Amino acid sequence: DDTEQRQNHERDNNEREQRRNHYFWLLAKMFFRCADWQIYAIGTHFVRGHAMNEVFAVSMYRNLPFHHPLFRLLWPHLQGIIAINVQARNVLINPNNNAFAKFMSV
Repeated sequence: DDTEQRQNHERDNNEREQRRNHYFWLLAKMFFRCADWQIYAIGTHFVRGHAMNEVFAVSMYRNLPFHHPLFRLLWPHLQGIIAINVQARNVLINPNNNAFAKFMSV
């Protein structure tokens, strides 16, 4: 009877340990996916998509008249990029008030 109880207790402990390990693995995957998303959001999306295009938008606004064909061609693609980038720099990657750091600390 005592050996049977011990075996049942060991089996319960093994099952509990397996569930705990499963949850640790899920937590590790969640942390990795969140970090991977941040790298994508800042490194790929913002830098390659917005910051690179801001250079062309500023140059277009400074150097091309409104009626220039190249201005007309680029304008639909670059029309809001400067305002979006200003807001992103103020809200998302501001060193004093970083939205990504706040998101990760929750």
